[in-house]
Amino acid sequence: MMRKKVSMAVRCLGFKTTKTTLGVQNIVLKWPNKGAITMQRTFQSGALRAIACGLLCFWVLTPKSLFANDVDLSVNSPVSQGTQPSLVLKLNKAVDRLEVVLRSNGQSVRQAYTGETKGKTIEIEMPQNQVGLWRWQGKLKVTFADGSAGQMPLAFSTEVRQPPQLRLHRSGLDLIKKELKVVFGAAAQKVEMEVVGENGETLAKKTVPFRGEKRGTPLHLKWETNSEVKVMKIALVAHDVNGFFSPTLALYPWSLAIPHEEVVFETASNAILDAEVPKLKDVLPRIQKRIQQYSSLIPVRLFVLGHTDTVGPADTNRALSQKRASAIARWFQNQGIKVPIFIRGFGESDLRVTTGDNVDEAANRRADYILSVNPPNHRSWQGWVTIQGQKPSGDQ
Repeated sequence: MMRKKVSMAVRCLGFKTTKTTLGVQNIVLKWPNKGAITMQRTFQSGALRAIACGLLCFWVLTPKSLFANDVDLSVNSPVSQGTQPSLVLKLNKAVDRLEVVLRSNGQSVRQAYTGETKGKTIEIEMPQNQVGLWRWQGKLKVTFADGSAGQMPLAFSTEVRQPPQLRLHRSGLDLIKKELKVVFGAAAQKVEMEVVGENGETLAKKTVPFRGEKRGTPLHLKWETNSEVKVMKIALVAHDVNGFFSPTLALYPWSLAIPHEEVVFETASNAILDAEVPKLKDVLPRIQKRIQQYSSLIPVRLFVLGHTDTVGPADTNRALSQKRASAIARWFQNQGIKVPIFIRGFGESDLRVTTGDNVDEAANRRADYILSVNPPNHRSWQGWVTIQGQKPSGDQ
């Protein structure tokens, strides 16, 4: 989408085009006493130096005169990655047959249309599968319903750009104050925000305007709601001053700890005793119920955190807590839990009850079962692994 207004003029076979300042270039190529064809181009700030003007020439193949502006052409470019540029033709008179042939960078386009009525708009997508500037060359052949016909060579450029990125500012978000800061990779025009609760209802939805703040400037966002429902998801899309917009930034400041009875392991062992299995069977339906409840709203994951007391070396305790978390996670997986399960052993680094070294404290020998999208308590992904041993990809 183009916002920046520019003007330009080109010459083709000695005929000068019209010049506008509306961001759309109307190229009217007149054949003496034969009418004309118009081509439109749109340009964005900075693109003018990179994109050559569309070259549009026309000559009559039949003696019958053509009416002015029989075909208007425009090029939708530049576009964001994930969207294809296109060539748009508007027919100002009925067409018996129209054919477009184009090629660029190993890609080709061949489209033919028959029996098209006056006023019909035809949009042809350019199969540009890479970011960058592509120059297309080819031709357009037209036979109109009144018997007149013509053809012209086409040469124009299309550009695909990487969309500007949006990320959470290092200060994070504050659910109590209902505010957050983000950083945008372009001059900001507005940010669209939607806040969704754990019941699936939209708690707040608004568009926050900005005044072209420079790239990298922290953008402050706030929302208002009277609901006491926990925030499950915040979706953000930022738009720049040129009409491009970011991919959706989805934040998931939600987690749910599942209460349970602790599994007791033998000293220095990670084997689940038969006597402890009923504790896992008891909590399993509660985990499955919550997964079913929330999976339609967010990509739920199960996190199993292992902890120990301070008896023994710290490194040994960390390794042991990792193995115990893995044993519990594998048991859940074998019982049919389908969501991704991530584990991490914290050893004695996250004590529930603060103690000195070498203190046997049962409350510290535990495991946490937490449903979330990202690691609980705003921890990074570092140290987390799936029970298959694969490292997870970092999410927001």
